Amino acid sequence: MTTTRQSQHTNGNETDFQILDSLVFPTGTPISGISATSTLTLTGVVSDGEIVTIGTNVYEFKASGIPVVGHIKVDVSGGVTAVLAKVALKNVINANEVNVIATNGGTGDTVILTAVTGATIANAIATTKVMTNATWGTGTLTGGIDGTVSSSTGLQFEDAENYYLSNSVGTIYNVKWFKIVKTAI
Repeated sequence: MTTTRQSQHTNGNETDFQILDSLVFPTGTPISGISATSTLTLTGVVSDGEIVTIGTNVYEFKASGIPVVGHIKVDVSGGVTAVLAKVALKNVINANEVNVIATNGGTGDTVILTAVTGATIANAIATTKVMTNATWGTGTLTGGIDGTVSSSTGLQFEDAENYYLSNSVGTIYNVKWFKIVKTAI
């Protein structure tokens, strides 16, 4: 689609229009990559030895002592309540994971995992638990979407109402698209 932008200039009483440029963009609506997520909800106290698994990492809650060989210790010696356990788990996940970031879900007893990059590949990260008082929203991270690749910066696509630009070269994992409404320019 060819788009002609005009700029209005006023010289005294006379108004003229100057064509700035004619731009040709592929027609389409690109999307930014979306990160997959999952939520662990703690519904009560945690017990010594209970585990949460994210991908290949196994996190073991320990009120004292050391975890099973190969497990990552979640120190709950300060308390086993859901609120204290979620904070301890979040901190240990963030110190050990490279594919996800953990955040605490507001004032509740939830730990929210978000993939570091946006794409469908993170939908395969398994989330399991061996715990009495906890539930995962799903058995894997979900909702990850591949982004439309950006091979350059600037305006690159348009549809009937909008232009789309990317401020950097991006892959399906990290591309960010910005929408500019045509009537706004």
